[in-house]
Order: sequence, then C-alpha cells, then structure tokens
Amino acid sequence: MDDKKQLTDIWNGKKMDYWLTDERGEKTSLRMEKWAADILHKELQDVQSWLQDIYSRVAEKYPELSRRAKGNHVRHAAETEARKSRLYVSVTDFL
Repeated sequence: MDDKKQLTDIWNGKKMDYWLTDERGEKTSLRMEKWAADILHKELQDVQSWLQDIYSRVAEKYPELSRRAKGNHVRHAAETEARKSRLYVSVTDFL
C-alpha cells in the first residue's frame, strides 16, 4: 500500500462498510476505517469472515452490549490487527 494514500485515507476519514449477521440471524452493518480495511485485505485471506468471527465472539461474550458497542469492539480489534502489520504507517512517521 502506498504510504501517502494510507495517510490521505486517514486524514479524509474514508470508511469501508461490511455486512455481518448478528446473533439473531439478521443483517447488520459495520463501518470501519478504510486504511485498516485495506491493510486487513492484504494480510488476511477473508476479511469478511474474520470480522464475522470477531463479531460473533463479542456477541457471545457480551450479549448485554448494544449493537453499536459490539461494533466498537469489532472496529477496535480490526484496527489493532491492522496496526500489527508491516504495512501500517503511523501518521507520526510523516510529521
């Protein structure tokens, strides 16, 4: 991934949408940062399945959480995973 493109995506607040299945079998959307999604698509074989697995585990462990709170946990996990990648470039690297 081009470092400047990643940085532009971060500054412009670009997002990526995914459709997941919630614990009731209904479709729910998850919007996450595009820079993280781009990295995950290069690092993982099936990002959609990975996100679904994380969502399902969060929903099972914390059934009392709202849909938004569950999504926040999934987004945090995705960004944490993306930051582990050698493709991740910190904004501070450019300052």
